[in-house]
Amino acid sequence: MHQYGHISRNPALTLGARIGNRVDGQILRNPALTLGARIGNRGSEIEGSESSGWRVERVILSPMTTYLEHANITVPDMDAAIAFLTTACPDFAIRQDKVHPDSQMRWVHIGTPTSYFALQEPHKGRTPEDHRRPYDDIGINHLGLIVDDFDAVEARLEAAGYRRGMPVEPHPARKRAYWFDHAGFEWEFIEYLTDDLDQRNDYSMWPRY
Repeated sequence: MHQYGHISRNPALTLGARIGNRVDGQILRNPALTLGARIGNRGSEIEGSESSGWRVERVILSPMTTYLEHANITVPDMDAAIAFLTTACPDFAIRQDKVHPDSQMRWVHIGTPTSYFALQEPHKGRTPEDHRRPYDDIGINHLGLIVDDFDAVEARLEAAGYRRGMPVEPHPARKRAYWFDHAGFEWEFIEYLTDDLDQRNDYSMWPRY
């Protein structure tokens, strides 16, 4: 692989890039970069060079960009949480699955090499109850995940018996839907149908969309 001698510090590629998108002046030709790039990788390539099936053209380095690396969630049933996430996102892998030696609390990191969910079960001896009313009480209401094949995600979740959430009006630039896992957590799945960021971020149809 042909590389320049500098190190790319922009992790926006890890979560923000899709085919043909212009991210900080860069044109990406393969979605493998969306979750494959890592901070500090020497990934700046000469136009036309290829490695592992992805290609970058006209790379321009940019300053550090903030992005979400992980979310930590306490779940009532670890195996059920893993089953939901791997059904919706077959590219997710378990990075770690451990039991804390003192608290006997099981924790799992599941996701990709660059972003993941840190799941944990309640501490031993606790009998937690969830009394929070989403969208009414203070707290997180749902988490949204970008997917490459929205229809396939819907088919897998429906076949596995998961419950659909609130209805969503169609939008020309994106497909999206809400689904509940068996613990009652709400998840949103989105597939963008265009590389145009203005169309992706269009709010003109609000509050109907």
